[in-house]
Amino acid sequence: EIQKAKDLGVSPGLLLVSNCRVLLARAKFEEALAQCKPDAGTAEQQFELRVAHGNALLGLGRAGEARADFQAAVTSKPASLEALLGLANATASAEGLKAGIGVFDGAPAEMKTQPRYWIALGSMNVQAADLPAAEKAFQAALDRTITAQTLDLQTRGEIDAIDRATFTGTVSITDVGRTASAPRLVVYTSGVWVYG
Repeated sequence: EIQKAKDLGVSPGLLLVSNCRVLLARAKFEEALAQCKPDAGTAEQQFELRVAHGNALLGLGRAGEARADFQAAVTSKPASLEALLGLANATASAEGLKAGIGVFDGAPAEMKTQPRYWIALGSMNVQAADLPAAEKAFQAALDRTITAQTLDLQTRGEIDAIDRATFTGTVSITDVGRTASAPRLVVYTSGVWVYG
């Protein structure tokens, strides 16, 4: 497929970014590390390659080096959730979960409107066995998802006004039949319980 794209004249930098993503998805971290050099292509491609390079290092267990890549990515693009999550994971691997969780504190306010931010924070809190903090983060993700869905429907003219009572949900984490390091996630949303 990459050869076909080359034959069609797709830019080499774009192909490189795509190839790096494929290598990472296939857990070919050594190959990704060799090919995903952060100094190739346009500024946007360099950012993508830096994140890919960091993920390759993280996949090889080289968290300290990965952290430097992700820190550079966050510095160049502070609103990138992907870069922040990489930095949090690398920091957690290098310095422990508490330090990884601390990375989330430095996120810009606009990033904290994204449900994925809160899901990642909640997941890291679950790993740290801080279930009340995880529950709070997952609830924030649910609240932001509901708001985003409602605003999208409103924007498209499918509903006239936000009826918050219709779009409610609560998050509860229990330890039923699991160890503290692997709690059971229970989410109640729109009348449906979801167990994890």
